[in-house]
Amino acid sequence: MNGCKRGLARDDDLNSDVEAIEVKKIKLAPIFAFGKPETSKVTRLSPLPSVVATDASSSVATSSKHTYLATSPLAISLPTSLPNKICWQIHGDNQTCLAGTFGEPAVDSLQALHSSSSAKGKGKAVVAFFDLDWTLIKPQGNKKWPSPTDEFDYAFLFPNVVRKLQEEYQKGRIIVLCSNQYQTLTGYRKARVNFKPAETAKMQVWQRKLLNIVRALRIPCYIFAAMAKDEFRKPHRGMWDAFLQIWACDLGRGRTELAMLASEPSGDVSYFVGDFAGRLSDGEKDKDYKDTDRKFAINAGLRFFTPEEFFQGVKRGGRQFELQGFNAKQFLARQNSTSEAAPSLLPIGTTEIVLFVGLPGAGKSTYFNRHFRPHGYQWVNQDILKTRDKCLKAVTQHVKEGKSCVVDNTNRDRQTRAYYVNLATRHNVPIRCFQFDMNIEQAWHQNVYRAFSPDSTSKVIPPIAFTSYSSGYQEPTKAEGFAEEIHHVPFVFSGTEEERERYLQWYATRDDF
Repeated sequence: MNGCKRGLARDDDLNSDVEAIEVKKIKLAPIFAFGKPETSKVTRLSPLPSVVATDASSSVATSSKHTYLATSPLAISLPTSLPNKICWQIHGDNQTCLAGTFGEPAVDSLQALHSSSSAKGKGKAVVAFFDLDWTLIKPQGNKKWPSPTDEFDYAFLFPNVVRKLQEEYQKGRIIVLCSNQYQTLTGYRKARVNFKPAETAKMQVWQRKLLNIVRALRIPCYIFAAMAKDEFRKPHRGMWDAFLQIWACDLGRGRTELAMLASEPSGDVSYFVGDFAGRLSDGEKDKDYKDTDRKFAINAGLRFFTPEEFFQGVKRGGRQFELQGFNAKQFLARQNSTSEAAPSLLPIGTTEIVLFVGLPGAGKSTYFNRHFRPHGYQWVNQDILKTRDKCLKAVTQHVKEGKSCVVDNTNRDRQTRAYYVNLATRHNVPIRCFQFDMNIEQAWHQNVYRAFSPDSTSKVIPPIAFTSYSSGYQEPTKAEGFAEEIHHVPFVFSGTEEERERYLQWYATRDDF
């Protein structure tokens, strides 16, 4: 399998005769030389059963039983036969990404790439990633959202969608469809445990709908659906990474006469087409509902097109756009190189209590581990101890034993901080306050960044924790009973190059959770 690890599928609803694949990244071998490309003759496709939507501009001839698609005169012919099903896999450690393969998209597209004189990026694969809803298709009628129980509730967004994707395939593109499908498919994940037939049926309807669509497109392709609010959901690049792994795995078991690629698909020519582009209203059209598609393209290193730009030839960049949330690239660009706090502000050499104040994800625990733990300070955290009373008891015990401690909680208001100030007064020890300066958008960014880091045991802290902190926040002052003026701690990113690259990603905003 060259890097693929197979195991029997537990989900008979996906495929009764298809194995589930857990894929690993593999290093691809260098590319070999190919002989002189042979000229391929365009062949008229054999008939397939009719589907609900057809492409009016791609020479479609319809009858009551069949739809015939005539291809355009490009260098590579369309397949003359395709399978009558999509092979589905469950991907990811938590089995939250649905991955489908229709035909042999990797093998066929690579062969087309090396046979087509019009293909760019010689020696590399070119990937054409497409969002699904409101990029390729839309619901029937004037509805905004498709029916989850009707596999025929779709029509192609533009008349030339089918022809355009066929042309891209004929140029050697690897065609990939992807979609956030939390509302449609998350119930299925629960149904696998709770055995809810209605939720399983909803997923099967969606799968049949995708089969209708790809049979209308008449080209091999990959399909990905994010079933949870996790690293696979756009704007996170999880579906792109899942594609890279499955694509490499497919090449490993592909035809022996095909060479392996020397590198991953090249982002400089690969692209993503999506409708959630963060476009502002131009007076004629409303602003985009979201910006997650454009962010996904940035995260994956792909060129980005809106559906209007790609299918209708609208000039790129014609409408202004705005990306919501924390812009890590701008932050790191202006971040200064000063240390987080001068050494004199840290351990004072006598038993004390240090109170941290700051949003979840503001870096409080990291700061403690870097600056206080090495000096023997004890860590008191309500996430671990669960209640304030247990935190107060722990602080009391540490102080009685002559040990300094740090209370690593959010401590957002004066009333909460007063419990610890009064405790310090009763035991005649100084108490200092460290305020972690960070806005809510950056704290949320770090929350998701931390949760989605490799080997992380953290979970995404719910948005309510951030909004409740902000609504009840009261700025700390020395007058509350602290021994010194409040020490402000600016955040300074520190990490490996790999961690920095992950930090620079766009993550889902609080509204997306």
